[in-house]
Amino acid sequence: MDYFVAILVGLGLAELATMITTIYLHRVLCHKSIELHPAMTFFMRIGTWMLTSISPREWVAVHRKHHNFTDVEGDPHSPHIEGYWKIMLANVYYYRREANNDGTLQKYASDLPHDRLDRVLLERGALGFALTGLLLVMLMGLGPGLTAISTLAVVYLLLSAAINGVATPSGTRASITTRPTSGSWP
Repeated sequence: MDYFVAILVGLGLAELATMITTIYLHRVLCHKSIELHPAMTFFMRIGTWMLTSISPREWVAVHRKHHNFTDVEGDPHSPHIEGYWKIMLANVYYYRREANNDGTLQKYASDLPHDRLDRVLLERGALGFALTGLLLVMLMGLGPGLTAISTLAVVYLLLSAAINGVATPSGTRASITTRPTSGSWP
């Protein structure tokens, strides 16, 4: 029974991580289409750190570049160019490869705030995810806690890859709307 609950907890956390990605990383930071209360923004920043191990600036930069080069040469993770299964199985590789490119961060995410909390803590994504795992182990026990964090990781990674792999080919560049606040990206 403990492992069934652990899987449910992992699925719930993966759903929360996906919602944070959709609302905060995508709509708030990347496209600036909505604004959140500062307290909710703080919650989303911590949730991103603890549940996804993603740096918001990196995610936004890679995503904006993806929109700029959708399914043509230069797209950091196009299922059209790389193939659906490569994206499904290696999306993290393609994301990391582009996120490690300082030019991408400078060009596509220079408008995002980069404060002390980012520099000191939130850019250390592995630390946040490890803290989540440690908390789950402390609350649920070793086996169930590791099951919950593993479920979160696998489901979130596969779900992110599936969204990219399935949604991108069905959309068009014309359907993408953004409202940049600076001239730092097209």
